[in-house]
Amino acid sequence: MHSLMSPTAHLNGILLPILLIFFNKDLLSTTAHFQHVGCYQILNDNGNLGVLMELTDNLKSQLTPDVCLRLCVEFNDNRNKVLNYFGLFNGEQCYCRDTVGIFRLASFDCMASCPGNWQISCGGSKAMDIYFIEWENPPVLQTIALGCYLYDKWHPVLSDRLSTSVSAASMSHYNCAVPCLHLDVKLAGVTNRTSCYCGSGLVSSAVRASAGVCGRPCTGNQSEICGDAEYMLVMKVV
Repeated sequence: MHSLMSPTAHLNGILLPILLIFFNKDLLSTTAHFQHVGCYQILNDNGNLGVLMELTDNLKSQLTPDVCLRLCVEFNDNRNKVLNYFGLFNGEQCYCRDTVGIFRLASFDCMASCPGNWQISCGGSKAMDIYFIEWENPPVLQTIALGCYLYDKWHPVLSDRLSTSVSAASMSHYNCAVPCLHLDVKLAGVTNRTSCYCGSGLVSSAVRASAGVCGRPCTGNQSEICGDAEYMLVMKVV
């Protein structure tokens, strides 16, 4: 869970039409947080962007993921909607969204700096940094360990191997499972105590290893194990 992160991601076409919402008052504080999903390509059809938050000049100069989060939380509260994602586009626009897209890009495609913090990226000219909103009442989920697998460049494990932006210091089974759940895949894999990946299944060549070699404790929960340098603990998200 984060209040500010370095971006990378994209979403699928949103079902809502573009709406312009003008905020001219101070932002309310919120207990919601966010997880960075990735940098994603945007399509030419504006209908896929989401609900545009029109910013005052003051908010434009302060725009960061945290500012966009607060706008989308307020938008949800005022309209009884639950748009679980928000996106930053081209360093100047904030969108509230209901889904993640399919065309994920490399992080260097989202290199437009945020006006409120030049060390953070706010999308790109053709890409959007996408974030998942973590509400005060988090999703209820469980993880079931499926086994330990040899993991290196010659031995892939997950069929998709979608990377996440869970911080190394907060790695745990739950924190890895949440972004996988919202990427709509059912497998999560933790490796080297600090890295989290998501996938829809195991590759056919995955090599099973003994449970003991995946025994290094997670950085964010010392009571859990999070693989090792060349081993991945795979879990099913339920």
